[in-house]
Amino acid sequence: MLVESQERLPDPIFALTVKNIAGVEIYGTNTLFSRQPVPPVEIGERREVTFSFDLNLMPGHYFLSFGFTHFLGGDLVVIHRRYDAIKIEVHGVDGTFGIANLKAVIQSRALPAV
Repeated sequence: MLVESQERLPDPIFALTVKNIAGVEIYGTNTLFSRQPVPPVEIGERREVTFSFDLNLMPGHYFLSFGFTHFLGGDLVVIHRRYDAIKIEVHGVDGTFGIANLKAVIQSRALPAV
């Protein structure tokens, strides 16, 4: 995401949410929850923020939402949010089912006779 701040923010928080087509939140994180603090944002500064992860979802349509917030005193202040900003479509590669593809490794071994 690309943000531009109109004020100095000593502790900005950048957020991401992944939802399915039914609106169920599949995954969400931000720089505060993940304990990945970012440097202050200065007045007029433009900042690019990237979230990197393996998207092991099953086939379907999903939406990415983004947030730019900070705390003022004890209150969370939303600077800007973009709900359902990006729609992605995931195609299946095998016959697995469910919400997430955990990419199981399946092993078997013969046991000695009893």
